[in-house]
Amino acid sequence: MKGKTNNPNGRPIGANGKVTQELKAWVKTILETNQAQFEADILEIEPLQRLQILTSLLKYSIPTIQSTELKTETLPTIIKIGYGDKDE
Repeated sequence: MKGKTNNPNGRPIGANGKVTQELKAWVKTILETNQAQFEADILEIEPLQRLQILTSLLKYSIPTIQSTELKTETLPTIIKIGYGDKDE
């Protein structure tokens, strides 16, 4: 509960707990120490599987693009076509 842990504001938004930090460090270590094996393994699989794996890994190296929505207000357009109208 907020204010009951000697921190009246609670944990800051986006702050990771100790377990999360340790897990991230562990995963990073595994990836760094097995890079050569991963590269060798990926060359041995079928091209379609290789493409699926590489595509799924892209989100960790390239920022994802968020969809955006463009809202516009359109005004009615009155177009008068022709010459020599009877009203003029």
